[in-house]
Order: sequence, then structure tokens, then C-alpha cells
Amino acid sequence: MALLVQLAQIKLRGDEEEDEFSQEAWARLNADLDFVMRDASAGSTEAVELSPELETLIGAEAREGLAVHAHALGWCRSWIKTLSSDGAEWVAFMQNAEPERSVPRSAVLADGSELAQMAAALALREFIVVRALRPDRVLAAAARFAAAVFGSAGQTLEQCGMVAEANLARVVSEETTPAMPIALCSVPGHDAAYRVDALAREQQRTVHAVAMGSIEGLALADQAIALAAKTGSWVLLKNVHLAASWLGQLEKRLQTLRAPDGFRLFLTMEINPAVPPSLLRRARTLVFEPAPGIRANMLESLTSIPASTGPAELPRLRFMLAWLHSVVIERLRYAPLGWTTPYEFSDADFACALATVDCWVVRAAHGRANIDPARIPWTAIRTLLSECIYGGRIDSDFDHRVLRVFIDRWFCADA
Repeated sequence: MALLVQLAQIKLRGDEEEDEFSQEAWARLNADLDFVMRDASAGSTEAVELSPELETLIGAEAREGLAVHAHALGWCRSWIKTLSSDGAEWVAFMQNAEPERSVPRSAVLADGSELAQMAAALALREFIVVRALRPDRVLAAAARFAAAVFGSAGQTLEQCGMVAEANLARVVSEETTPAMPIALCSVPGHDAAYRVDALAREQQRTVHAVAMGSIEGLALADQAIALAAKTGSWVLLKNVHLAASWLGQLEKRLQTLRAPDGFRLFLTMEINPAVPPSLLRRARTLVFEPAPGIRANMLESLTSIPASTGPAELPRLRFMLAWLHSVVIERLRYAPLGWTTPYEFSDADFACALATVDCWVVRAAHGRANIDPARIPWTAIRTLLSECIYGGRIDSDFDHRVLRVFIDRWFCADA
């Protein structure tokens, strides 16, 4: 997100010298950009009054954020005051499935119509409103802002040559060559390697995976690349930011590499300044971040679930599993309060848990269309989830007890 705003600032500074908008309009836009880039956790702690209809829709954390917005930006102060009286319009916004498309016009133009014809400024303000009230739709609002900055009026992100979520299969087959590595960048604690493993299984490709960070890893990586370059298979180098000094040698090797069309080199890494910028420019770089908010995590998990072929009760267990995964991932944002340690939970854990639940429930059903909830092997499912799949990453007794409470409460016949 920070990278998007920085790129937008660079683009808009160039436009500022050419466009016909007033200096006042550009000053307001720059002030909003500066606010987005700053740490929004510090500021006024004055309570924000809400109408009775909004009391149940806006939580305590969002209220604190609203107080910060009201303290920092004058136009935010104006529309935040309306939350105590003009409830109907904001209730509709909060309950909308795509709130980024229904931000009240009176909010983004609360300080006058100076920005009415400035698409980028309006999209940025819509993003600020969505981030304050509906953080689960931040990515969608950011995509609209990026389209407004880098495209023309009415264009979507895809139409202006950018994508909100990359299709890894398409990137591999259509957008890269054997000499172009695919860099999968992620925030700390979020591993994107499972995406490569899943794609390899889907396409029945051979993958040589090597964990970097040791001298042995460097030697194994060289051997894997040499072997794959002969056979046309894939190479997955994990956590290459731990071997930043070796990446310069890798870049030189890629310049002279002669490999079959089927060869692909995948590099997973945390976003780290030690990675050579020249390598990232040469690579097809994809950035992965966990979805913000339980709702966004739920939607992401549910959309990744394949069609069900088991008993009618299986979709309910899948929904409970998606809820568990969303809670586990969301609590990482509040470490060390959510979890004492930022464990590396990822969608790979959800995929493994999904396969486990499907296997046990289908076997217990014996081909029947329905199964009595009491006959579902709850003990086995709870044990595998709490001791192996999710619990296997946990090294704190307290965190393990918290996880067991969640699993024991949700994975039972009563649920």
C-alpha cells in the first residue's frame, strides 16, 4: 500500500505541472497523500458521537481512527460530525457489499467543490473514508485510486494495464520467459511459496524447492538451477532475502542462461531493501499481502474453496473452517496481543485443514448424502487442527490454549 501511494505521488507531481487545476486543489490532494503515508495511530483521542443506527456498525477501534482523521483533516472533520445525525446514508454505506462505490459525495466534497473534477483526488478521499470505516474493502478502494491515477476517466485497474490480483498461472505461461525470474514478495509472516506448490500440482510440473539462508542452500540452489535448465522443470528458491549477497551472482547467471521454454525460476522473499533492485526490475514481481479484516479474509477463503462433493453437512464445516482461519490470521495483526508471536500462518494451512476435514467427513459419510452431526469424527478433526495444522506452528502454551478454545467451541455437533 505504501508503494502504491509513493508511485501515485511521483505520477501526480508530474501531472501537477501540466494540468489546469488550481494550486489550492493540488495542495489539498498533497495533504491527503501525506496523511495516508503518515502513521495514523497518533492524534486526537476525542470521542466521536454516532447515531443509534451506527452504534452497532462501527466498533471502538474504528471510532478511535475517526477521531484521528477528524483531528488531522478538515474535510474529514465535517463528515464525521454528520455521523451523529445523518445515519441513514451512512448505514447504507456500511451495509453495502461494495462501499467504495457508494461513498457519500457530500463527504469527499465536505470542504467545497474545488476537487469535484479531479478524479484522483476524489478517489483518494474515497479510499480514506473506506479505510476508516470499512477496512475489509481497503484493497478494492486502493484499486480504484490506482486506476484514477494511472488510467483515464472510467477505466478499471485492468484496463490501464494493472491488476489487483495476479493470476500466477497466466504470469507463468504468458508473461514470463525462462530468463525472467518470478519474484513473489510478501510481508513478514506471509509465505507465498504455497502458491507455486499448488500451481505445480495443478499443472503436474516438477518443482525443485530450496530453502535459502545457509551455505548448503546456496550450493543446492546452484545445482537445482543447473538441473532444471536441462530438464525444463521449475525451481523454487525460498526466502532469498536471507542470501542477498548471492543474488548478484544469480542475476549474472540469468543473463547467460539457456534453458527450455518450460523452465521457470520462482523467488520468494520478504519485502527487504537488501534485495538488489536490478534483480527486481529484471523479474516479474508480484506482491502478496494478507487481506485486512475478518470479513475480507472470510471472502478470500470461501472463494478459494472448490466445489463440494461430500454430504450436505460438509459445506457447514468448511464455513466454520474459513471462520477459524480468518480469526487466526486477523489476530496476527494485533501481536503480541492477538498472538504472543507473529506466527507464519498462511493460506497453505487453510488448504491443508480443508483437505483434512473433507477426508474425514467424506469417509464418515460412507457415500450417503447426509450424515448425523453426532457421527462426524469431531475429536480427530479437533486434534489435527489444534495439534498439527495450526497448533504445529505455535510454541506458546498460552497461544495453544487460546487456539484450543476456538476449535473446541466451533468444531462440535452443536455448532
